[in-house]
Amino acid sequence: MFVVYGYVCYNIKNLEGWRISMSEPYQILVVDDDASIVNIIETALVQEGYSVFTAGNGDAACRLAREKHPQLIIMDVMMP
Repeated sequence: MFVVYGYVCYNIKNLEGWRISMSEPYQILVVDDDASIVNIIETALVQEGYSVFTAGNGDAACRLAREKHPQLIIMDVMMP
């Protein structure tokens, strides 16, 4: 786990049963209750060639993590 500027980044690519194809872009889940911050991070990551999914709360983040199996989750640590 890494903490960068108030965000927690969980690297979950090594979890058992999660298949990763290195020929496809990394999938990243961005979670924050502030939509403007999500938009800034999403834009920067997409410009770098990553596939990005976003969520505005913990429940949506958990659902997307189970569905999409991202290799990285960038999450605000101070969400309500």
